[in-house]
Amino acid sequence: MCTKDEASSHTVYLALKKEKENNLKDSSHRPKRKHPNHLPEEIENIIIHYRKKTGFGKRRLNYHIYDREKIYIPESTIGKVLKRRNLGGKKRRIKRKRTKRYNWDALYPFQALQVDVKEILDSGTLPSHIYKHLERSDLPIYQWTAIDVLNPH
Repeated sequence: MCTKDEASSHTVYLALKKEKENNLKDSSHRPKRKHPNHLPEEIENIIIHYRKKTGFGKRRLNYHIYDREKIYIPESTIGKVLKRRNLGGKKRRIKRKRTKRYNWDALYPFQALQVDVKEILDSGTLPSHIYKHLERSDLPIYQWTAIDVLNPH
C-alpha cells in the first residue's frame, strides 16, 4: 500500500508515458466502447416519438410500441430512456382543499343526518342456515341507518 509520498509503479509509468506525449492532463474516464446491451439509436427514437405523440408512460408505451412496431422493449428500458431524455416523471395531480362539510357551530340536533342502506340478505356473509331462514320468512331484507352528525354515538 502506498503512502502519501509514494506512488504505485503503474502511476509512475503512466506519468512517464504522458510526459513522452507532452500531455500531462488526465485522459477521459468514459468507457471506450458502448455496453454490449446498448439500445440502438433508432429504437430510442421510436420510444421518444411515441412518448411525444401519445404522452403514455412506460407500461402503456411498452404495449403500444409492440402493437404498432412489433418490437418488444422492456418497461424498465423504456423508463430509463425517458429519464435520460428528460421525458420521464409522473404527472402530479393538483390537490384541492376540501371545503367544510358542516358548519358545526350553526347545527342543531337532527338537522344533518348521514343515512345508509344495507342489504342484509347476503349469501356471501351470512351462514347458509340463517340465509335460508331469512329467505323463508317475510323479514325485511334491507337495514336503514341514520346517524346524527353532531352526536355519532
